[in-house]
Amino acid sequence: MKQYMRRNEKQMEREREMAKQLIKANKKESALATALFYAFCAVSVNELEFSEIVQRVVEELRRGNETLKQMNKMFSIEDIEKIMDETKEAAEFQEEISSMLSGKLSEDDMEEVENEFAKLMEEESKLVLPEVPSDVLPERIPEKTSKFHPRQSFASFQI
Repeated sequence: MKQYMRRNEKQMEREREMAKQLIKANKKESALATALFYAFCAVSVNELEFSEIVQRVVEELRRGNETLKQMNKMFSIEDIEKIMDETKEAAEFQEEISSMLSGKLSEDDMEEVENEFAKLMEEESKLVLPEVPSDVLPERIPEKTSKFHPRQSFASFQI
């Protein structure tokens, strides 16, 4: 195809030069015929270039289609749906953690916290605790200081 295009381009150059010479020689009809042939060659070259581009596009589409078919063989619809569900669950979990960390509680969470707090307060009120003495405690008598400290080893003990 490229050889044909080059051959056409060379032919066009020859026809163009011939048309110029025929015009100089006052042979207008022959020059017109040569110019028409030149125009035909130009259209032909353009059509060939366009068909080459179309051919490349079709080949790329074919390769893309084959790649898609291979990918479809690798993954089933169920696998894709499973991956999408897992991703959605992970995003929801992340959102829940983010809202917890930011200190925002939903109305349901707030109600649950208040109910739990009320239960704790009720349980605490049921507890019977011993009375705390109100007497003043005696002051502590300092013990005699010993040269031996319980954490010292016998080797470091000096008499």
